[in-house]
Amino acid sequence: MPLSSKDWHNIGDFSEGLASVQVQVPDNSVYQGYRVEKYGYIDRSGKFVIQPRFDRVEKFSEGKALFFQTGKNSGYGFIDSKGHVVVKPKYLAAKSFSEGLAAVAIKSTDDKEIWGYINEEGRGVIEPRFQYAASFNGGLAAVNCDQYGENCKAYIDRKGKTRWLAAFSSPK
Repeated sequence: MPLSSKDWHNIGDFSEGLASVQVQVPDNSVYQGYRVEKYGYIDRSGKFVIQPRFDRVEKFSEGKALFFQTGKNSGYGFIDSKGHVVVKPKYLAAKSFSEGLAAVAIKSTDDKEIWGYINEEGRGVIEPRFQYAASFNGGLAAVNCDQYGENCKAYIDRKGKTRWLAAFSSPK
C-alpha cells in the first residue's frame, strides 16, 4: 500500500529537489507485524523516490545525502539522488559534503574519535587527526587540532594545511 502524507511522522526541508520523510515500515525480523520508523526521500509531488530504509538522514548537498544505519553494517555513509550508496556506512560520525569534501570521524587506535575529510568518491584526502572538524566554507574549515587535551583551534585549507591558528591555542 502506498504511503500518504498522513503517514509521515517527521519531515525535512527540500534540498536539491528532495526532502526527507520519516514513516513506519514493517520489520518482520523482530516479529510478524512489527513496525519501525525509517527515513526516505520524496520529490515535490510527494512521491517517494528513495524508499524509507534509513535510521537518520540529512538533506542533500552537492548531489549526496548523509545517512545513518544501524545493524550489521552500522555507521554513517552517503547516497546519491537515486538512493544508491556511494560511500559505504563505515564512519562513527560525518557531516554533509561542502566544496567537494565531507568531514568524517573514525575510531583511532587509542579508541578516540578523530576527524578527517573524504572526497566525493569516498577516498580520504585529509587524514583523520582532528578532535573535531567542521565543513568547508570559502576554502577553509575550522578544526580542533591534533592532540586531545590541548586547547588548539585552527583553520585548515583543502590540502589539510593549517592556515591560521587561533590566538588562544596552546603551542605544541
